[in-house]
Amino acid sequence: MCNSLKNISITFCGGCNPRIDRGGLAKCVCELVAEYGCTVVFNKPDADFIIYISGCSANCAWRYSKAQAAHTIV
Repeated sequence: MCNSLKNISITFCGGCNPRIDRGGLAKCVCELVAEYGCTVVFNKPDADFIIYISGCSANCAWRYSKAQAAHTIV
């Protein structure tokens, strides 16, 4: 999995209306990708892949990002 994805960035929203445990989710993601040898960084728009974690449906983590990297939205 991490052969081509060396750095995976987790980017959070501002947390003004969290309906999920963003920190807990990020911790689980970090543990899972570490098993595949990936490095997790935070808030780095130049990462190989970005995971946007928003606390509610407004999706501010992704909405205000200018990053062009491959990504997924949670």
